[in-house]
Amino acid sequence: MRKILIPLFVLFCFALVAQPHVLPSLEIRSEGTLLAPFPKKPVTFPEEIAPDSLVSQVPPVFSLRHKLPKPTPGTVHPLRLDFDMDTSVRSSFSFSHRPQNRFVSLWRLDGDFAVPTTDFYRSSLALGINTRTGELLPSFYQFAYQRSQTASFTGETYSFSTQEHFDSIDLGAVDFQDLRTRFSLEKAYQNLDEESSSHFAFGFDHSHILRFEKQRMANRFVVQERQVGVALQYRAPWFGKELSRFDLGLMTDFHHILPALDINKRMIFSKGRYLELGNKSEIKAFSRYEIAETHPWVYLPARPMLEMKPLDLYLRGRKLWDGTLLHHAGLGQNLRFFYNQPDVYAPDSQALLRQASVFDWEVSGEALLNYKGCQIRQDLALDFQWLKNGEWVSRAYIPRWQAKTQASYTLKELDLWASLDQQWFSEDENGNLLPNVFDLSLGLSLPVFHDLRLSLSLDNLFNTVHPAPGTLPEPGRSLRLGFRWLPLK
Repeated sequence: MRKILIPLFVLFCFALVAQPHVLPSLEIRSEGTLLAPFPKKPVTFPEEIAPDSLVSQVPPVFSLRHKLPKPTPGTVHPLRLDFDMDTSVRSSFSFSHRPQNRFVSLWRLDGDFAVPTTDFYRSSLALGINTRTGELLPSFYQFAYQRSQTASFTGETYSFSTQEHFDSIDLGAVDFQDLRTRFSLEKAYQNLDEESSSHFAFGFDHSHILRFEKQRMANRFVVQERQVGVALQYRAPWFGKELSRFDLGLMTDFHHILPALDINKRMIFSKGRYLELGNKSEIKAFSRYEIAETHPWVYLPARPMLEMKPLDLYLRGRKLWDGTLLHHAGLGQNLRFFYNQPDVYAPDSQALLRQASVFDWEVSGEALLNYKGCQIRQDLALDFQWLKNGEWVSRAYIPRWQAKTQASYTLKELDLWASLDQQWFSEDENGNLLPNVFDLSLGLSLPVFHDLRLSLSLDNLFNTVHPAPGTLPEPGRSLRLGFRWLPLK
């Protein structure tokens, strides 16, 4: 069987060729997800526990379609400019600079403009600044603006946010560790069918670990639009040898009181085998700017609530191989329960956003094949979600089965790649089956000059329909052209 698989794999590699590169440590890209109202990402298998942190300021996850060049080790890139556009009338740019300045270490400007279909328009602009202000003042600032418009809806959002992280603050008998604080100010306008609304929100998100006489407490405080949330956990030392983390406590938005249990058990076996299980609770604020970035043409609620997740029970396993065709393979399972999770629905042509209780059971798998520089990555997910809307019903526009295949190869300085995204068995609000998605995209990237790189991709080759609520635009076939200027020293 193996003798048959290897020749078939080699033939497949020649058809779908490219190679992903590792992103530079400070390479971040502003690539919006305007045409995909419900972005889905495969379950990953991290090598370490992600710390309790604030919402990341890094834009959405990169795909093989929009890869970054890999600079030579030891190089510094004080300037970077990205620009791309496609035939769906969309263009975006990103510019960053590392000035020789005692106060500013990095600043970046991101812009995006899109007219995906008639009567749909969206533009955004964001400025981020990293500073060298010492330990007392915030080190990151972001100013952002977003405007979206349809025939009957107009939305505008202004946002300012700042955040800081301290490893520890020692006060003698009491000390604080892993302090993370984020402030935000948001001003939002909405107009739907000549009915206007305006909202101003102050946001505060803080988490830390309090240590007193060998006892530890993990605390979190959230404030957003008159909503207050608190999570208090005791970091129990009882199972220190068996569990790498065991935090138990309560969290509340002063409407519900829910358990807050964080546990983690990691086991590493011989021959590259790895197993991890645990639970991760969460309480987070409703940010109008972040929601508007993902769903720009959706009408947002007047009084949003804090989102709480008491249950995220996971079991993950992975096996690594050395010097074989199969590099690694893994399986995972997640059970999740959310209070007040954002959900897009469309009672008529205009899409609206509500918050609802959601129960989610997902089984996922991944595998990576590697043969002489040619890589094929396969991600699979079986996802069942139920939403409480009076009674429990299947969540609309969520595919029950997803398969994503990515192939890549590098031929000297030419990068070639292909991706196939398949989505099966999704339903609308009435329980009717929606068309399946078969989205094939091809692309290449090559240097034009020493500091200039060109990328070209054909997205959604077969012009497959991506079902969306109401009249939200669907990502059709498009030809994308991009340039990257990255002078290296």
